Amino acid sequence: MLHWLHAQWKRKEADRQRQWDEETSATVTQARKVDVGVVSFTPLVQPQIQQPFKLVEKVVRNIFQFRRKHCYKGVEKLFPEACRMELTQEMMQKADVDPILRPTELTIPHIRALADAYAHLCTNEPSLLSYEFREELRQKHLTGQKHIPMDAFIGTPTGTPPSPEQPC
Repeated sequence: MLHWLHAQWKRKEADRQRQWDEETSATVTQARKVDVGVVSFTPLVQPQIQQPFKLVEKVVRNIFQFRRKHCYKGVEKLFPEACRMELTQEMMQKADVDPILRPTELTIPHIRALADAYAHLCTNEPSLLSYEFREELRQKHLTGQKHIPMDAFIGTPTGTPPSPEQPC
């Protein structure tokens, strides 16, 4: 009887070991479906967008922060809330870009046109370059206001008191 129990135990143990070996070998030997490649970027001698890097970066960053929404949503964030609609509409018209395109659908010529239009608006109102919408949100949160006048942000670097002299 003892011999029979020992034989049963050995069979069960061998079955467990065989099952474990099959499971682990299946996971270890399974081929992974991964493509790997190395990409290197070489800057163009002549950039495709003839604007300062900081300006282009700001425009692209704002547009792509809402990459699943229409591109005008990101463009809106380039401007203070007080004049956001008017300046967004003016920039989109000047760039001749369809406002309902998604950021991933924009081409280099679209982005160039948007950067050029933003540069034109910044030429007329230089304080737009220093505007950051997150600072406006932070100020709203701190003061509990629903709407902060535009002159509180235009032309003032982060953390400095607002200047009421600069209109939208």
